[in-house]
Amino acid sequence: MPREQRRGRRGKKQRKEAAKAEEREEQYPAAAKVDSATQPEHHPSEYGDEGLVQIFYGRMDADMQGYLKKAEALLDETGIEDAEEQEAFIANVFAEVRGKERLLATDHECSRILEKLLRISPPSCVLGILEAFSGHLHPLAMHRFASHVVQTAIITTGRLAYLMNHNGGDAQVKVEGVDASSPFTSAESAIGEVCKELTPQWIAMINDRFASHVLRTLLCILGAADPSGSPGESQGTSGAMRSKRSQKYNESVNNAFSVGHKQGARSCSYLRGSIPPSFPDLLDAGLDRITLGLSQVEIRAFALSPVANPVLQLILGLKPRGSFEDGEDSFLNKLLMGFIVPPETESPQDKLSRDAFMDTLIKDTTGSHLFEAICLSSSDALYANIYTTYFRSKLSRLSFHPVANFVVQKLLANVRNGPQFELMLEELLPEFNHFLIGNKTGVLRSIVDACTIIGDSYKMVIQGLCDAFGLRTSDERLHFVDCILHMLSYPSLLEVKAAKEEEEEEVVGGKPKIRTNVQGALLLQSLVKFPQDHNAIVISSFLAEPAQIRVAWCKDPTASRVVESILESRTVGLKAKRLILTGFLDHYHELAMDKFGGHVVDKCWAMADLEMKSKIAEQLAFHRMALQNSFHGKFILRNCRIEQYIMKKGAWEEIQKGAERKRAMFEDILEGDNSPSQRAKEARVDKEIDQIFQGASTKNGKGIALAPLAAEVKKEEDKKLKKKKRSKSETEVDSVLEAIAATGKGGSAGKDTSSKRKVKKERDEEGRKKAKKQRKFES
Repeated sequence: MPREQRRGRRGKKQRKEAAKAEEREEQYPAAAKVDSATQPEHHPSEYGDEGLVQIFYGRMDADMQGYLKKAEALLDETGIEDAEEQEAFIANVFAEVRGKERLLATDHECSRILEKLLRISPPSCVLGILEAFSGHLHPLAMHRFASHVVQTAIITTGRLAYLMNHNGGDAQVKVEGVDASSPFTSAESAIGEVCKELTPQWIAMINDRFASHVLRTLLCILGAADPSGSPGESQGTSGAMRSKRSQKYNESVNNAFSVGHKQGARSCSYLRGSIPPSFPDLLDAGLDRITLGLSQVEIRAFALSPVANPVLQLILGLKPRGSFEDGEDSFLNKLLMGFIVPPETESPQDKLSRDAFMDTLIKDTTGSHLFEAICLSSSDALYANIYTTYFRSKLSRLSFHPVANFVVQKLLANVRNGPQFELMLEELLPEFNHFLIGNKTGVLRSIVDACTIIGDSYKMVIQGLCDAFGLRTSDERLHFVDCILHMLSYPSLLEVKAAKEEEEEEVVGGKPKIRTNVQGALLLQSLVKFPQDHNAIVISSFLAEPAQIRVAWCKDPTASRVVESILESRTVGLKAKRLILTGFLDHYHELAMDKFGGHVVDKCWAMADLEMKSKIAEQLAFHRMALQNSFHGKFILRNCRIEQYIMKKGAWEEIQKGAERKRAMFEDILEGDNSPSQRAKEARVDKEIDQIFQGASTKNGKGIALAPLAAEVKKEEDKKLKKKKRSKSETEVDSVLEAIAATGKGGSAGKDTSSKRKVKKERDEEGRKKAKKQRKFES
């Protein structure tokens, strides 16, 4: 028997592959004409076949692929320092590949290099690519690899259009191989041509896996929105313009080389004042085509589609509130199945179907993102109707749903008026304790943020939080920050601390022994934004903690954010901030050597007056050698100018006084309301803090150390007040005496100058001796 027949099973695989190749040649005759002997193999298992079979412009030449890889390596590794040389080099690369742009865009390797080059290309090259894609934009946008190139070309051209318009109009760009009358000689007209070609296909692109990203990018450019949204953002004009995998790859690889090139023009954010004149009309025409062309059934299907849903979110965010609510055929009325303007012949069954769809939309992992966008973009009347129909008396139940609770958070974040918010609070306040137990802290934080937005119901929310955490007496409320920071009720916190005390000390290695909670820290940061008479419970509770615990919080990656937010908040009184700064004395060098404590020191330094800065600088100077040997401490030494403080204290003081004068200049603007009622309110809050420190806090031994701190701050304030009350006559007498001394006989002015120099010299010498002693002591 012949060998090939006797051992035929080994040739079975080859025969199957040959049969598949014949089928492909019959289905795609254009591919059969290309000589594939010298072409690299395509591995479907690595890249997937979706998108690759839609269009075919031939196979990539290995020499061309090698040329592009060498160009990429030259820009990546060596780099071209001169911007003009880099632009000339890139222009030469595009001249070399002219006529093969579509082939490059559909190749998995070359498309990546082409996309990378477009980010740093001169305008002529970018417009040349779009001109080469003209007539093929729709199939390229639906291609797995080419869609990324089209997206990058549109973003770059759009930014050029905004920049040119901002600088005085759309300028003509000479594009090699393109007629001067072509629309692809200016960025604005090029975007217009892209829209003209793609607008008839927008509805088809909405639900395409690759083209939908291109459509969203184009809509962002026309609507003056930033197209570089991050994945996971759902509302408004943000959102992932690329897949998570593509964006991660671009951040690490595709943005690699930019040496010697002026990136400012390419990376400038869109300015609403510089929108090219033709863009609003193009946007309106495209949105009309989508909103009027889609049927109610299509919109409902798109609302639950992971691909089309982000496009619908973007459309809602591109226009002002209430723009899609006019008439029975409006976009939102179709999306909500006639909820805004019900049809005349609506039956009870239609209403039941609508209610079922809305319930699905609220609880669906994909549709809920769209409902959040609806809450944001709806008018006040529609928002009120949605709340009354689908959320009233259901808020507490929806707040515990694993998906719908995010819709509830967005509903709270966009509440429109005080009475509406009070109705929501009536339903949610009794559930605060269950939110804590069920770990639905996002709802609690949304309620706190809503208070700040509306400017009402602060007292109700604070009382609800105290009840939820089991803080009923004034002494227990001194643990307010501790309970929220760890997201534990007061009894649970005491139990955990008692258990830990048996094992170890309260603070281990300078860090708190109980792990802090990120959501609790975020909740405290929101509470600090409350007005001064309502955030006093946070400040007094923080100051009532022992200094050792406060310092440990400053070193904690989560709790340190709370300390920073207190120091930065405009609603926290200056007296409370001074108490916090004074409480960290003798610990600043310790904080400066910590990764997170260093940030707290920076915030303290920014808030301190000259006298407090001198105390902090003296402490840091004493531990200068230890701070210099610390990775984080040396940055604090630089920020606080400690070397200058040691060597030239007079010059250091002048610099700090200048900084203080600048801050005082804008103090009235930053502080906001300074009316008599506001000042009386601040005085009342300060009095309450004093009473807390002198009373309840000293009973349990936690606030003993605060008494001298408060006394010291009060003493400093009295000194400053006395200085300010100096009479005008005393000031005039001082100025006269100074003038007499300056114009005295026998060249007394000259003696005065020489004595000042002598004093300065002695002071510098004293500083050097002190530093020398410190070095000897530390060694």
